[in-house]
Amino acid sequence: MNESQTVIKGLLALTILIPLFTGALKFRTADLISRLFVFFLLLGLTTDLTMWFMIHTGNTSPLLPVFNVYSLLEALFFFWFLQATIVYQPLRTIARVCLFGTVPFWLFSVLIYPYLAEGNPSRNAPFDAIYEIVVSFIAGFALLQLVEKEDSVFSNEVFWFTLGIFFYCFCTFFIMSFLQTNIGLQIWFLNNIINIISYSFYTLGFARIRKRTG
Repeated sequence: MNESQTVIKGLLALTILIPLFTGALKFRTADLISRLFVFFLLLGLTTDLTMWFMIHTGNTSPLLPVFNVYSLLEALFFFWFLQATIVYQPLRTIARVCLFGTVPFWLFSVLIYPYLAEGNPSRNAPFDAIYEIVVSFIAGFALLQLVEKEDSVFSNEVFWFTLGIFFYCFCTFFIMSFLQTNIGLQIWFLNNIINIISYSFYTLGFARIRKRTG
């Protein structure tokens, strides 16, 4: 990655400031779940800027640990959010089981899988791919439940947050599947587009908070 690409990636990462700013404006009237969503986005911004700084300065050795730890925290938050907002009890139970199983599976992916994969710890591939597809399926069913049970889901911030999570995980899963191939290198720019669209959904979610709590 050359310097211009690094700068562009850093600027694109700053698009997360839009939902962060919107969430900050609605922080007082938001419930606990929405407030924690703000902190989750702040964590994402901090991680992106940290990784951008490492690449920009050439200090890339900590990149993999930072990436792996953020993947764990992201998965934990997504499963927690889903089990906290889903009304349908069987689906909520599945999300809760996944939440408690996330850390053991992450430890397996980080500590054991690299040795099974011929000692190539390029990334915790099974963890990212599996948690993203599981989250996308749970979020997809949750969206169906919301559409069936509510007359106007567009005024519900949970709908927009869940839609953003679904879109992000479902699309990123396919990019991650090709990450170690030439195709993956060619389509990696799509990750920035996916993030921007997801941030748009999160922004709409924060914008709806006043209508439900005002």
